[in-house]
Amino acid sequence: MTEDHGSTERFTVSIAVLVLLLQQSRRQQAGLVLAQVPAPLERILSITSLRTTFQIAPSLEQAIQTVTVTRAVTPASGPSPKPLEAGG
Repeated sequence: MTEDHGSTERFTVSIAVLVLLLQQSRRQQAGLVLAQVPAPLERILSITSLRTTFQIAPSLEQAIQTVTVTRAVTPASGPSPKPLEAGG
């Protein structure tokens, strides 16, 4: 199983972007669920031990449901998660 240099570079950039989004979502107390993750990227997440860091849903609908359920069970005393804002 070999990958060309371009594929490796794309996955490296993808991981960097995902980590930045995760950091941003945590700062904004927003939910982040990855949906329809391609098998090669999920494999890279596993190899880098990031698989357990991200919530992953098989479909966009299930990702939205996960975020909605997470918001519903957030304690009223704490700040509720906000939508992720670009550039934040």
